[in-house]
Amino acid sequence: MKKGLLVASLFGIFAVANAQAPQVLRVKVKAGQAFRYKMSMDNSSGGQSMKIGMQMTMKVAKVQNGQSTVNTTMGSITMNGQPIPASASDQIKNMLITTVIDARGNVLKTETKGLPGMAPGASQGSSVPFPAAAVKPGSTWSGQTEVQGQKVKTTYKLVQFKSVLGKQAAIIHATPTASPSFQTKGPIVFAVEVSNGFLLSMSMKGTAKQGTATQNMAVTMQRI
Repeated sequence: MKKGLLVASLFGIFAVANAQAPQVLRVKVKAGQAFRYKMSMDNSSGGQSMKIGMQMTMKVAKVQNGQSTVNTTMGSITMNGQPIPASASDQIKNMLITTVIDARGNVLKTETKGLPGMAPGASQGSSVPFPAAAVKPGSTWSGQTEVQGQKVKTTYKLVQFKSVLGKQAAIIHATPTASPSFQTKGPIVFAVEVSNGFLLSMSMKGTAKQGTATQNMAVTMQRI
């Protein structure tokens, strides 16, 4: 093997090994940073289905004493591929979700303004609680995640570090404790940007039960 090829191969091996080395995951953002996402929610029940699409922006309003205050606002919204009525769209766009998270991604406080009765699950569910110590592929820890508006005890597992949307990401599988009202189908899959602790993507499938009615749902979220 030529010297140049040997050096390149060794460098490649080192880069892969370094990418999988233990890392400390933390929320590291500055005031003014903004992250835009597109979400898709597919619901089906009794042979009928509904697909909702929306855009949302999470903007860091303040960082103080290790806590980040994030304001979430909604953008365009569609239902089954068609824009929802302007009156409903304007109401949702006027909604402001303010969430306070600590450096480990734990949600400390959430407040919703502009649309009474609207649960702030989209904002809370986009945060992953990180462990105190460094983690490597295979590491597991316990925490809570937001499922159907309720905090649920959850087991997290770091599956791997890899590139997602051109950024280094920690791929984390979350397995919530099953409840009588909601059960996930497989783990919730998070891709978290390592440099700042914010989501790059999320996907979840599950079944919700209310009385005798059963609703299947699938939710995806991706940064744009």
